[in-house]
Amino acid sequence: MKILLIFPPHWEPTMPYLSLPSLKAFLTINNINSHILDANIKSWQFFLSPHFLNFCFHKLKNYNYPQAIITKQFGRNFFIRILERADFLRDTILHWIDVLRNPNKISNQELYKQAIKNISYAFEIISFTFYPSKLNWANFLSPYQQLNIQQVYRAIEDSKTNPYFHFYKHYLKNIIKSLKPDLIGFSVIHPGQIIPCWTFIYNIKKEFKDVKIIVGGPFFSKFPDILRKNKEFFKFLDAFILFEGEIALLKYIQYLNGNLPVEKVPNLIAFHKNRVIFNENIEIVHNINELPIPDFQDYEPDKNYLIPKTILPVLTQRHCYYRKCAFCTGYGLNLPFREKKPEIVLNE
Repeated sequence: MKILLIFPPHWEPTMPYLSLPSLKAFLTINNINSHILDANIKSWQFFLSPHFLNFCFHKLKNYNYPQAIITKQFGRNFFIRILERADFLRDTILHWIDVLRNPNKISNQELYKQAIKNISYAFEIISFTFYPSKLNWANFLSPYQQLNIQQVYRAIEDSKTNPYFHFYKHYLKNIIKSLKPDLIGFSVIHPGQIIPCWTFIYNIKKEFKDVKIIVGGPFFSKFPDILRKNKEFFKFLDAFILFEGEIALLKYIQYLNGNLPVEKVPNLIAFHKNRVIFNENIEIVHNINELPIPDFQDYEPDKNYLIPKTILPVLTQRHCYYRKCAFCTGYGLNLPFREKKPEIVLNE
């Protein structure tokens, strides 16, 4: 079985997220091969490219936007100034990205400020092309409510306001054709990833009908009761894996291979035989000192991320002894706090 693990946009562009390298390493020691795609950083590269910016500029120049929209989104003078800089932004965008990656250039404060300003201009022009959506350094904001599944389904069918259709069509689709996965897993850590992720799921299921698709990550782990009561979530999706994914994903693969009944897969909410099932037996790795070192071999951090030196995340603990901060994804999750031994962390 071929497995593809995807981290969807939109997230910071400085380093890989830890969950998928951890899953890949765990699958490897259990003799299961998998491949990771950081679709987040690949989308940054796709959108901040001369080709895509040229597409946006031509679309803006050839479309007569109502004055009210121009004024509301930018202010007319700013909009005209951006269009006047269109050729400059298109021709220099790779230079500004290189400034953020080059340790000698990023130390030049004036050059760094210019890079941030011009990349921000590029995000503004992309945002205006897909108005009223907004793409920026921190988030993707859609006119549709990302926490309402009906609104999400409207968003994934609206290519005029959803730039991730273009990313899927011109990049992700080709990756899936090349790798030919049997199972695709997405890791969602915050709500800004929902519409991009479901855009991919929707299009994958249309074109690759036999591919199984699952979603995991800390965000959806907070809402098992909502997921289990609403079969609309499974319109294009096969299953959610809640909480920690190592044991659950391994057993879900065993189920797909015919070696385990679906009822024995822990941490699972799935659409099975025309109904939603929730396996409430929770299985986690209790001794995280026994976990393998996360596997980053599918990444090229020195080439991909917008940072002058490679940064890789390190696992030192799981969950929290406090669990009372309402802003945190760990809030309300009744999972035990576990620490990794300092000497193991240092060795890794």
